[in-house]
Amino acid sequence: MEPKPRDRIRSRPVQRLPLTTALATAMGLLLTVAPAQAATRTVHDTAGDAPARLDITRYTVTNTSTRIVAVIRVQDLRKTGVFQQRYFDSTFDSLLSYGVQVRRDRKGHLHVAAFRDDENGDNNITCPGVRGHWLMRRNLVTTSMPVSCATGVAFDPLHVNAVSFDPGDLGVADSTRSFAVQRD
Repeated sequence: MEPKPRDRIRSRPVQRLPLTTALATAMGLLLTVAPAQAATRTVHDTAGDAPARLDITRYTVTNTSTRIVAVIRVQDLRKTGVFQQRYFDSTFDSLLSYGVQVRRDRKGHLHVAAFRDDENGDNNITCPGVRGHWLMRRNLVTTSMPVSCATGVAFDPLHVNAVSFDPGDLGVADSTRSFAVQRD
């Protein structure tokens, strides 16, 4: 039995974009997204090579013209510890480097400091806008430092690494390899 005219489903013609418009839109989106992706790099670190609360398993750095943002994933982040990131030129032991240190004490207080490492060793610097977060439930330590706080270091590419310390020990508990992150 054939459907009655009023029972038929009416369909509207599909409107299609001209091929050139679709290609231009796709290229525009690609060019908009590409620089942000190029400015972020992640390295993985061996799990189980340090106490779980200080065991860095992944380190992600975003290098923009205004900020350096770092995310450290820890195997099992706990209440206390020290995490530090260094930002330097092409070699780790170059004369000048900068970084951010995040320390959480036994009382749960978070201490975030930017520092400069030069011929006089590590020294805290005044850096308005430096931030850090200790996210135990997510096993993450995050930092953000304005580029303006680190003068004299080439940021394109920026070389980085991360380390962790036990507050009671003097030695490094875990560290990532050094790697370069292009600027957006």
